[in-house]
Amino acid sequence: MISTYEVRCSQLIEDYFQILGELWVFLAIFETTLRNFFDLALAKIYERRNWWEVDGLLRFNELKAMTKTRTGAGEMIPVNRVSMGFWVTLSSRSYHAKIWKHLIHLHPSLKLIGRRGFQHRLLVVRDFRNKLAHHNITLQRNIARDIDYMQQITEVIAPTIARGMKHRAQTLKKILVAEAGFEPTTQRL
Repeated sequence: MISTYEVRCSQLIEDYFQILGELWVFLAIFETTLRNFFDLALAKIYERRNWWEVDGLLRFNELKAMTKTRTGAGEMIPVNRVSMGFWVTLSSRSYHAKIWKHLIHLHPSLKLIGRRGFQHRLLVVRDFRNKLAHHNITLQRNIARDIDYMQQITEVIAPTIARGMKHRAQTLKKILVAEAGFEPTTQRL
C-alpha cells in the first residue's frame, strides 16, 4: 500500500520537473534570440556572414570555440553550436571597442541596459541555465529575477519576441507561486 507521504513526494517531484520543463522552454527562446541577435548584428556590422573570421576581432579562446564547431564536411555552422558562455564573453569589457560600441550604434536601445548591466544579466542567466541543465535548481534561487533578466534583455534586443515572452514569464511566475509557494520579485532595467 502506498502511503500519503509517498504520493505527496511523487507529486512534488512531478511538479518540480514540470516547472523545470516550462523554464527550459522560456530559456530556449531567450538563448536562441540572444544568439540570433549577436549573429545578425555582427554580420551587419562587419558586412560579412562569417563575421568571426574578421582578422583580430575574436581572441584566441573565442576563435577556438568557433573553429571547433566544424562539421565533418568541413562546413562551419558555428552560431548554433557555441555555448552561451561565448555570447556572454562577447559582452565583456574585452570586446567593448570591437563589438559593444558597434552594437550600440546599430541598436541604441542597448544604452538602456549598458554593457555592464547586459553582461551581468547574462552571467546570472548563464548560471541559472547551467544549474537548470544539471537539475541543480532550488526554489531558494531567485528564479523570478532570472526570468526578469531574460525578459529585460529580450525587450532591448528583440521587442517583438519579448512581447510574446511576456505572457509566458507571467505564467511561469504564477506557477512558481502556486506550486512552490515562491513569491516572485520583479526588477526593472
